[in-house]
Amino acid sequence: MAGDTQTATRWSKTAFLAAYPAYGYRGNSSSSSASSSSSTFNTEDDAASSQVRGTHDDSLIDPRPGDCRAIENADLRVCRKNEACPQPSKLSPFDVLPIDKLRQDDFPALYHPRNRPQGIVYLDHAGATLYAHSQLARCHALLQNNIFGNTHSQGPVASATADSVEEVRALVLEHFHASPEEWTVIFTSGATASLKLAAGLMPWRHQTGSRLIYAHNSHTSVLGMREVVLEAGADFACLPPSVQYGEDAGHVLSITLQELLEQAAGDTDSYDPDSGQQATEHLLVLPVECNFSGRKLDLATVQRVTSHLQASAPQHRVTVLLDAAKHAGTSPLDLGRFQEGEVDMACVSFYKLFGYPTGLGCLLLRTSVARRLLQFSLTGKSNGSQTWPLSPPPSDPAAGRPLCRRYFGGGTVLAAVPQADFRVLRPEPARCLADGTEDYLGIVALKEGFRALRECGGEGMDRIQAHAWTLTHFCYDQLTGLRHATGQPVCEIYSPRPLSPERQGAVLAFNVRRADGAMVGYTEVEKLGALHGIQLRTGCFCNPGACQEALGLTLEETKAQLAAGHVCWDENDLVEGRPTGAVRVSFGYMSTWEDVTALLHLLDKYFVSKTTTTPAVPSATFVPSLSLSMPSLSSCGQSSPSPALLTSQPRLGGILLYPIKSCGAMSVTAWPIGPTGLLFDREWALVDRQGQALRLNRIPQMRFIKPRVDLERQELVVSAPNMPDLTLSLRLVPASEQLRDVSVCGEACQGLGYQDADGVDAWFSKFLNRFCSLVRACSYAQKRELRRTATAAAAAAGAKGMEPENKAEGKENAKERGGRKEISFTNEAQFLLVSSASVAHLNELISQQMDLEYEFCYEGARSNRCYVTLDNFRPNLVVEGGVAHQEDLWERVELLVDEEVADKDGGEGRTCSKKGERGIRLQVTGPCARCSMVNIDQRMSPATAGKDGGKGGPEEQGLPTADPAHLAPVLKTLASYRRENSNIYFGQFLAFDDLVGGHNEGWLRVGAIVQTRRRSGITD
Repeated sequence: MAGDTQTATRWSKTAFLAAYPAYGYRGNSSSSSASSSSSTFNTEDDAASSQVRGTHDDSLIDPRPGDCRAIENADLRVCRKNEACPQPSKLSPFDVLPIDKLRQDDFPALYHPRNRPQGIVYLDHAGATLYAHSQLARCHALLQNNIFGNTHSQGPVASATADSVEEVRALVLEHFHASPEEWTVIFTSGATASLKLAAGLMPWRHQTGSRLIYAHNSHTSVLGMREVVLEAGADFACLPPSVQYGEDAGHVLSITLQELLEQAAGDTDSYDPDSGQQATEHLLVLPVECNFSGRKLDLATVQRVTSHLQASAPQHRVTVLLDAAKHAGTSPLDLGRFQEGEVDMACVSFYKLFGYPTGLGCLLLRTSVARRLLQFSLTGKSNGSQTWPLSPPPSDPAAGRPLCRRYFGGGTVLAAVPQADFRVLRPEPARCLADGTEDYLGIVALKEGFRALRECGGEGMDRIQAHAWTLTHFCYDQLTGLRHATGQPVCEIYSPRPLSPERQGAVLAFNVRRADGAMVGYTEVEKLGALHGIQLRTGCFCNPGACQEALGLTLEETKAQLAAGHVCWDENDLVEGRPTGAVRVSFGYMSTWEDVTALLHLLDKYFVSKTTTTPAVPSATFVPSLSLSMPSLSSCGQSSPSPALLTSQPRLGGILLYPIKSCGAMSVTAWPIGPTGLLFDREWALVDRQGQALRLNRIPQMRFIKPRVDLERQELVVSAPNMPDLTLSLRLVPASEQLRDVSVCGEACQGLGYQDADGVDAWFSKFLNRFCSLVRACSYAQKRELRRTATAAAAAAGAKGMEPENKAEGKENAKERGGRKEISFTNEAQFLLVSSASVAHLNELISQQMDLEYEFCYEGARSNRCYVTLDNFRPNLVVEGGVAHQEDLWERVELLVDEEVADKDGGEGRTCSKKGERGIRLQVTGPCARCSMVNIDQRMSPATAGKDGGKGGPEEQGLPTADPAHLAPVLKTLASYRRENSNIYFGQFLAFDDLVGGHNEGWLRVGAIVQTRRRSGITD
């Protein structure tokens, strides 16, 4: 077969361990590890680690069946062909390495193919790394066994707390090799707050020509600094990408900085330091490591350039700030090697280093620079006679003070008075620059974080850097080795080839291409990864400059994408076929070889084409052929189709409605059609305080709420375990005065709250153990009245020559007037149709892909068969008979009730006439894109009531709870054969078209004949 021809061989774990001795913290010391790792990868040709031809290792762990994270044949696709293979190591993959013990003891929730196949594969350490169990346990023990108090107070508790804070301050300095005599630590809420603080320290207002200069690939938080600069009347400049990297980077950077400084300062020929003239202050901000691509800055080059600037341009004083937020997570940073003017500040966020606590970072600030800038802010001079403690000159009015950072908080002053603009700052920069009381509980917890790093990497970060880098290099080689059967590469990688850990961090950014060369949207990769428990990061990662450079986007093209609707964090990942972002994987000190294999098998399963035939570009409308919808079962090990997949004339086998959105289903044998679909379907919804509709995939306990509509009594009766029934009259329609905005799956709509809502809302809030309110959809008449009011307001505004406040609303009203079908709180359409044959086919595939003897399905309940039911898909109409996924080809559906069926049952409390209710015609509006809600087993029955008489929420009542992130097999299996780009389709949406037959009162009935018209116009 063509698909069997590979351009790359496969790697076993044994071969990997032989090629990467720095992996897994093997070795007795950091020095030995450093030397071994150096011999492995610190060379240009990288021969030892890249020249690998696959070796087979039959002793590898047997993977989990049916999972893309399984290691097929215990091998892994890696390197380029015609490369030599290292000799297999004597170390067996079953041997417990330090990294394996670390994962087992401190990170048990993470993936392992044998011990925890359902665990999470975490590949977003650049976003935030993870905290260790032992670290967290020690933090809690520290808090439980000690008393900590406000460091601004007096007494034994406050003093001991202050001592602990200073101890941690010393640990931070030690970690970054910064002398306490030369550096100080100012604790902030994170790297972003540190950057804001640094921007506020510079004397922008006092001097003409001061500039903020930053790199093109700076984080968004660095770009935000320019707002402070511009507000103060100063300017900014962005360094082009060419000055940061490459052989001539130092020379180009030096020339570029010289030009920028000369342009900013204007005429500086008359500069005379002996006369007391001040040098023009500038701030240069550089990322030590790019959080988009992982490319590292050559700090030695920066050191040479800034040192040269001091000597050649004394009229300019450049303060250098390193953004080390990403770099510090897996790499060492030695601030002690720099002199003043070479590097003066650095910012970090501690959760990037060891996961906990969040919301805490620091600005490492050279003490001499801090004193100079603070003195400058108060006196306008950096070398004047003013001494500490600092206070404003008595004759200096507040309006003329050149201070950027005006604010001061509690604990930052020696004295302050309310009657006048007078305060005296504390002499220590760490004190006077703090914003009130420091987060002393978070600060003392840092001690255990640094301890976790030392236990893993020794006294320095070298071993951690070596370990993370081996995985980065390994992953890079394998991504470049992934090929379609046509020979075309699968991945377009934006990170440079990792030649050494000094040049490349533990980050790789890439996009995926299909066999025909078309780009795959990053959302599709992210969603498929989420199905398999793989945490990725997609988009631009708050680094627009690096993203533009990697994707080759100009400023005009970036603005055009914005005009086309793309914004940060959305799913608009392709605009005219061009990507708007990328996929990023990043590694941490606890990452493993198994994490990389999981990613690669995901890509191989879903994106690597195994045939040389280039597939056609998918059409905008998903109308799959029958062969695509129902793959051959013989390929899965079954010789012939199941009888359930091919039956007789289709009939309507079930009618279900869901009176309260995301709550339990109500099954009926006959039901009337209303203006929005089935009468009372999704007529009500539960919303939170912000108006967001609660959803089943977020709150699985909602499935235990069973609403029931009694047409005869005109009542809605709601029941739930351990709760008294709640009864509402259907005639009780909230007044228009109770109108409130509601959001359903991101779509804005409106609902009506009940005037006397205390009892109703309290009932649902008690059961779900969270506040929520019941709202009812506006009636058709109310919607029409609202539209009439909005139209009148728009017309009045137009008559006055004013633009309507909401143009979009006017367009929407025009759509509805043009015949758009009314819906209540449903997501997209009036009806959802699902075929039982399609569900049976899905069950066949699941049973073949899973090890039924050992698999845990549906929220951990052991089952000998993993059947999926119709309830998983929450349909309104269920079709029995026919073939699987035949509904994909339908254009129109007629549900016809014959006289024999009509005689049997006239519906609930109603007599049927033979000559009435002939049938209903529905129009197919498109396929239903499924979400994780299909993974929730609706068959779970709640436990018996507890002894508390129903008090408390589901957990307290003894009800089984469902984890919304649980990886049931339903959506994953569907993704293997029902995926179109980032959507996974199952079922069809329908809209009411017309009544069929005379004297038709518009009722649907179970048993009705399903007559369809194919999209080609041929009747089935």
